[in-house]
Amino acid sequence: MSAKLVQRVLDWLGKYPPALEKAWDVPRSICLPGIAEGLGVSRSALHAPLSKLLNDGLILERRAHVLNAGTRRRKVYHLTIEGRKNSEFREDLTPKGSGILYGDPLNQWNSKVEVNSYLMFSKSNNL
Repeated sequence: MSAKLVQRVLDWLGKYPPALEKAWDVPRSICLPGIAEGLGVSRSALHAPLSKLLNDGLILERRAHVLNAGTRRRKVYHLTIEGRKNSEFREDLTPKGSGILYGDPLNQWNSKVEVNSYLMFSKSNNL
């Protein structure tokens, strides 16, 4: 088994948000055939890397309905928090709207117009 393939699987799954862990309908790209297709490898080549990632606690496996893949539920894979830390696609797991403000942010602008402009800019750019 290639350590490079293990990392590629982590990076592939890292592109998908944690919100999918609770979703009933999930994209095909997080089930075995979808991961294999996305990485350009055979399905059988993924069994060893997925087993290693499961045993190391970097991914979790569950059954869910895969969109456009029939009616039966399939095994799908998600990164754990530890897996996200090891993925190339690390994301800030702090919820938006939470955090600490330092200093006096309202006194750094000269007018309410500047404050409103900044708030509109940050909202439109998801800051």
